[in-house]
Amino acid sequence: MDPAFRERLDRAVADALGLQDGEPAGPARGDSRKLVVFVPRDALEPVRDAVFGAGGGRIGDYERCSWYASGTGTFLGGEESSPAVGETGREERVPELRLEVVYPAAREAELIEALVEAHPYEEPAFDLYPLANVEPGRTAGLVGRLSRDPEERLTWLGVSPVFRRTGASGERVAVFTGPARPVRADIVIASAGEPDLLAPTLEAWALERVGE
Repeated sequence: MDPAFRERLDRAVADALGLQDGEPAGPARGDSRKLVVFVPRDALEPVRDAVFGAGGGRIGDYERCSWYASGTGTFLGGEESSPAVGETGREERVPELRLEVVYPAAREAELIEALVEAHPYEEPAFDLYPLANVEPGRTAGLVGRLSRDPEERLTWLGVSPVFRRTGASGERVAVFTGPARPVRADIVIASAGEPDLLAPTLEAWALERVGE
């Protein structure tokens, strides 16, 4: 979800709750992930072109961003294998490059499909990693003072169900319509993660009032 739109959802919930002196709870997390794939050197450019074409390798205003380094890959193909390098039944050691590319989570299916099609190996080895990067200039969640009981207020607003996970109490309350983030607050309310008050429908509730 666009971080700017997420900020609007957080604000809608905070205003409805009556949160006072609200301020950003922290930096917004991005939705990027990282692909790590191992390729023979002569396949580097075709594979890079494929994952870039599928939406990978974009960082801000820059495109075709990647990193690679050399190493040695080993494998032994079984009786039913058809290795692109070496022979079936013999362990092979092949000079390879470790290629790393970031990509948006929403493009993961397209990126994997493009990677497999462009990679010369019968069964390419690759890893997908979630990232904890933040979006520069963007924030997530709001934290402020709330004099009334937040669970009762959420129920009154029509946000249900609400699950009280801890006995935390106090006036300093943080609100996230997405996953809860680390924040200095007495009580954390969120639709996912591990908040003190878990409201799974909170994001949907806010979407109905803000609109796409």
